[in-house]
Amino acid sequence: MTGNSDLRICPLCSLFCDQADNESKTGNAAIWDCWLAKEGLRQWSHQVARFAQSGADLAADFAQVRKARPISVEAIAVDQATAQALIHRGQNGQIQLSTVRGATYAAISDATVRDGVIRATLGDVAAHADVIWALGDLDSIYPRWRVRCGISVQDSQSDDEKTLLPSDGPVDASTMADVARRVREIRRGERDGQTDTVHCGDWIRTIAGSQYLAVCVAPDAFATTDADLTAVMLLRLIRFLNESTRAVLVTLDAAATLDWMSLTMTNRATRTSDHDGDAVDIRLVGHSVRTDWQRPAKLQIGGIDPGPTLAKQFQPASLGGLHGDATVIRGDSSVALGLTGRSGDGLESSNPSPPTILDILDIHLSAS
Repeated sequence: MTGNSDLRICPLCSLFCDQADNESKTGNAAIWDCWLAKEGLRQWSHQVARFAQSGADLAADFAQVRKARPISVEAIAVDQATAQALIHRGQNGQIQLSTVRGATYAAISDATVRDGVIRATLGDVAAHADVIWALGDLDSIYPRWRVRCGISVQDSQSDDEKTLLPSDGPVDASTMADVARRVREIRRGERDGQTDTVHCGDWIRTIAGSQYLAVCVAPDAFATTDADLTAVMLLRLIRFLNESTRAVLVTLDAAATLDWMSLTMTNRATRTSDHDGDAVDIRLVGHSVRTDWQRPAKLQIGGIDPGPTLAKQFQPASLGGLHGDATVIRGDSSVALGLTGRSGDGLESSNPSPPTILDILDIHLSAS
């Protein structure tokens, strides 16, 4: 990627890989050496505004909506300034703010509020974990997550210090309960000096024998039918393992920045909209190249144009870390990062930032 060699933090997913960390783990300073970053950057440079074929006046449409109810806004992977602007509008009753988490992260969030859990960051995992249990398809969402966890080769299942245990497909509550039962039997048998007679796979024995287990969970890790119960079972297993060794939970949530700002400003996390069936008025996308949204939007601001089926109109926006500066929270909630735009690298954008677009929209609405 010519012209981007000095870009120190990649802004195209919530891992926010930084050059110094990548070089220390792999000896390679090229944080753009990732298919998602390359494809995302290519697509981002080709985004253009698209208006509804019917020629409908969007501002007038939203003005009518506001007379009956707040405008619904679904925010995904936004930066701190955008999150703050959205939360202020929510507090003023102008919008109803929500975010997309997926059934897995929503279930983990609910279970954590009730029962608590020991969490860790990717840095903790890289430094301490001997076993990493990966639940869900982390590779397709975060291609470089293995490197960030300290596995030296990106597509490796293990190295000299760590063992990676990938899961096959979504995990349901029955499977999680069975794993937990077998791990308890092995641990209790060892504690009582009994011979291991438990009939189970080697990977379950690996979990039971771990000294520092990191459970890395993707947004699609649990079967949607009983995700709540699966989350409860997983958190109980983590608590049991911590009676004698160390076990931690790692999530990589694109809503980390929005939730942090919401907790700071309102003392509660952002509402989850995954189960909302109706079309959303505005979808606002920041540091994400996803286009597989579950419900349509009248207007999408930022991100990659998903097409007219999922966004009636599309307004491209500049992105912090490419076209300007921004502050974000990494997906594992480990650190606040300042993203610096690279105006000298051919990455200039004539598109306004998401907060600027919201201000313009406000002016149209107030005049309607």
